[in-house]
Amino acid sequence: QVISDIDLVPTALHVPPGNISTGSHFTVTSTIANQGTSNPTGYFSVGYYLSTDAQITAADTKIADRRVYSLRAGAGLNLSATVYIPAGMAPGTYYLGVLVDKNDSQAEANEGNNGLAAAGARQVISDIDLVPTALHVPPGNISTGSHFTVTSSIANQGTSNPTGYFFVGYYLSTDAQITAADTKIADRRVYSLRAGAGLNLSATVYIPAGMAPGTYYLGVLVDKNDSQAEANEGNNGLAAAGARQVISDIDLVPTALHVPPGNISTGSHFTVTSSIANQGTSNPTGYFSVGYYLSTDAQITAADTKIADRRISSLRAGAGLNLSATVYIPARMAPGIYYLGVLVDENDSQAEADEGNNGLAAAGARQVISDIDLVPTALHVPPGNISTGSHFTVTSSIANQGTSNPTGYFSVGYYLSTDAQITAADTKIADRRISSLRAGAGLNLSATVYIPAGMAPGTYYLGVLVDENDSQAEADESNNALGTQVNVVQ
Repeated sequence: QVISDIDLVPTALHVPPGNISTGSHFTVTSTIANQGTSNPTGYFSVGYYLSTDAQITAADTKIADRRVYSLRAGAGLNLSATVYIPAGMAPGTYYLGVLVDKNDSQAEANEGNNGLAAAGARQVISDIDLVPTALHVPPGNISTGSHFTVTSSIANQGTSNPTGYFFVGYYLSTDAQITAADTKIADRRVYSLRAGAGLNLSATVYIPAGMAPGTYYLGVLVDKNDSQAEANEGNNGLAAAGARQVISDIDLVPTALHVPPGNISTGSHFTVTSSIANQGTSNPTGYFSVGYYLSTDAQITAADTKIADRRISSLRAGAGLNLSATVYIPARMAPGIYYLGVLVDENDSQAEADEGNNGLAAAGARQVISDIDLVPTALHVPPGNISTGSHFTVTSSIANQGTSNPTGYFSVGYYLSTDAQITAADTKIADRRISSLRAGAGLNLSATVYIPAGMAPGTYYLGVLVDENDSQAEADESNNALGTQVNVVQ
């Protein structure tokens, strides 16, 4: 049998009487002994702990330790240690204890006698008490997007010093109960506030531009992040005397919009000019967007068809701004009567005194028309009968008879139809993608068509269908097809 004759034990622990304050330091004394007949090998550690029960283990909250380099067999040792009670320790009932060879670095004859709790449980209390004592706010209404200075006084009414820094926050609240869930408008970091001391603070607060106008309380909250364990956690907030009206003094409006005269063609680009102003007494915060729209009525809203936008970085109170924008009329816009309008702050990023005056329609409704007109002008098919399952080449010519260019590509399809009306519902036998066909231009095409092997023999029309998917809005949608009669045989 290989045995250990080392036996390290605590024999006494003395702790100052009374309650223990969070964040405090004090000295404890202890006595340890080696009851064995062998000497330890190397050093070992003695730890001091706070425990919720009288069984002291390394899993408890350590508050100090000492390194012991030698304790011969049969010898004893008196130790003193300065212990630190964490500032964030939850107040309650604890045992303060000592644990010899806390890391189990020594193999001992008895591993179960290393811990000892001081006589009697102790109350751990918080003697920190951080409170706001005053808050002064400039009189009058508060404007969204504004900055101003508030002053406050705070104090530590407790008998202990905070550990580390804490934060003081300033808030807007819909009620007089100031909490960290309210809208924060500023904060200050406080590095020290000794027991019994007070501190005067000033802070520049910012009222968010998007804050909804209404009635609010402006308040201060000491230790807003609860970083300090306090004797009273319910007295950290204070609202300034009297509720305040938060109002918006920003008022963004369009004052003019000029659009070239005449009809507007689908797929076209042109320039419009507009003037906007800030009729309010406050400056916007951050950028806002000005949108240009086509609407079926004179009420311009963000639900209409947007055709351009501009980002505005700044428009000071009382100032105006002239803008130009290149607008694009979608190629697929349904022809009809529209109003072209401008909408300032189209995304509602600014809280304004008047949200109902942001839109303006140009004078008079406009006709949106399509000037694209895609037509097939020729189709050539090899003479003779056409066999099922065969491949052959057909040639065709197409043109854009309109005065506008298509937007994006369009497709030309080749079909077999049982009648002379060639449509996309017929049997498609080939297609071609066309990237561009300018106004007034023509294009010659060739395509290899395939006659399905299972096609029933008979008389058919072989035809071409321009813009077979209706991707272009045209002045005339009825002249896209052209066919010729053929005989299909097996």
